Parts: sequence; C-alpha cells; structure tokens
Amino acid sequence: DMAVDLGLTDGNPDKVMQAEDIAEFIVAQLKLNKRTFVKSAGLWSTNP
Repeated sequence: DMAVDLGLTDGNPDKVMQAEDIAEFIVAQLKLNKRTFVKSAGLWSTNP
C-alpha cells in the first residue's frame, strides 16, 4: 500500500480510514432530504 510505503501510516486498521467509512459517509449524504444540497464535504482520518 502506498500510504504504508511512504510512512504515512503503519497500516493498523484501527488508525486508517477504511472503505466502509467512506461508504457510510456517502450513504448518509444520499439519505438527506431532497430539499438539501451538499456543496462540499470532507472526510479525515482522526488517527487515534
């Protein structure tokens, strides 16, 4: 994995954002009422 090779993470899944985290984020936005519009959104790993 590029992030591990670059030393950005040790690869510990408890500290690295996972695909399901992104999927949950997207699904939550899709569930918003149609009268809402998400202009921009950001998702950052907290790296506990």
